[in-house]
Amino acid sequence: MDNLNANSILFIFGEVILH
Repeated sequence: MDNLNANSILFIFGEVILH
């Protein structure tokens, strides 16, 4: 489940940087 958490954080971080 750690992978999912890391993926979520990376996804959110990427979206924040892109936006």
